Amino acid sequence: MIHKKTLGLFSILLFSSMVSIAQIKKETTTVKVDMQPDTIFKITKAQKSITQGNVTVEGKRINYTAIAGTLILKNKEDTPTCSMFYTAYFKADKSDAIQRPVTFIYNGGPGSSTLWLHMGAWGPQRVFLKDTQRVMPPYKTVNNDYSLLDASDLVFIDMPGTGFSRIITKKKGGAGDPKDFYSVDGDGHAFAQFITNFLCNSFMLLFK
Repeated sequence: MIHKKTLGLFSILLFSSMVSIAQIKKETTTVKVDMQPDTIFKITKAQKSITQGNVTVEGKRINYTAIAGTLILKNKEDTPTCSMFYTAYFKADKSDAIQRPVTFIYNGGPGSSTLWLHMGAWGPQRVFLKDTQRVMPPYKTVNNDYSLLDASDLVFIDMPGTGFSRIITKKKGGAGDPKDFYSVDGDGHAFAQFITNFLCNSFMLLFK
């Protein structure tokens, strides 16, 4: 008798699940996304988005300008090879801009973006984690009391092929090749070129 009741209950639950799935399928709308090269952005062109924010470090509020963007690396023939993604934070108060340092932060590689250093250590916001228990998603961010922004402006850089950094191959309109970046020397040259170009271009725009 108990077995029959259990079987009957299981049948009801199964039927209810099938009805729910059918309703979900009926209500689902398919959206066609146009992924033509010009729809979102051109990977061979530098992109930039600027926002404002603030962080409190050791009880002191610091207003900052945040820039999320890409910088294009090129070869000797001036052909794009890589779109390197970065997130930069600059103190809004420019009274000490000439003396204020800028720190470039990256994991290096090949292998990893700056996600862990950015959201887990030095950025103005960090992912909230509990010391003694596992934290399950969805994760939330909180003010980072230990951010370095009180002492230096910050630029987080994703190495080629990680995060939002993309190697611009011939198929994508460039001359990049993974083998040019996935080595100790290639990795170092990519970051050196990025930092040089950033200091000459993006960073100087803040003081115009």
